[in-house]
Amino acid sequence: MKKFHYLFHLITYYIAWFFCITLAARGYAWLSSFIVIVCVLLQIFWQYQIQHNTHGLWCLLGLVIFISTLIDSLLISSGVIIFAANPFSPYVTSPWMITIWISFTVILYATLDKLFSHLTLLGLLSFMGFTLAYAIGAKMGAAFFPYGYKTCFLIGAIWLILLPFVVYVYKKIMDIK
Repeated sequence: MKKFHYLFHLITYYIAWFFCITLAARGYAWLSSFIVIVCVLLQIFWQYQIQHNTHGLWCLLGLVIFISTLIDSLLISSGVIIFAANPFSPYVTSPWMITIWISFTVILYATLDKLFSHLTLLGLLSFMGFTLAYAIGAKMGAAFFPYGYKTCFLIGAIWLILLPFVVYVYKKIMDIK
């Protein structure tokens, strides 16, 4: 059951990610967001089916969505990154990026919560993962970096610090040791 749990979340996350990036690169801001939301709802439904506590998920979602939307919007408004299919450009991040962050938060909460007690490791994995994810997204045409691919390393460095900080704040709010 536990292997299926991880496999289900992993497959659902990457289906959402791939289709979202592909459709966003083709100009479908809202369709890509819709597909991610459907996948997220499946993941949350699964969490309820296995009776996994989702109380903390809503708090973590709020924190991650707020911080990620703020950071992506600052990067957009400063001209560091340009997202395809962004009806809110040049001031706010695209709707499909917000839904990708929602999807990421669900998989983080459902399968990677063991990293919450290893914030340094979480930071290092964030640096590698976000650097790679943004580079792949740009290669697929969903983002453009006016300053080149060093932007991916900047984003990785930002999340090297911010994701462990967000998890730290989450743990304090939820009173998790």
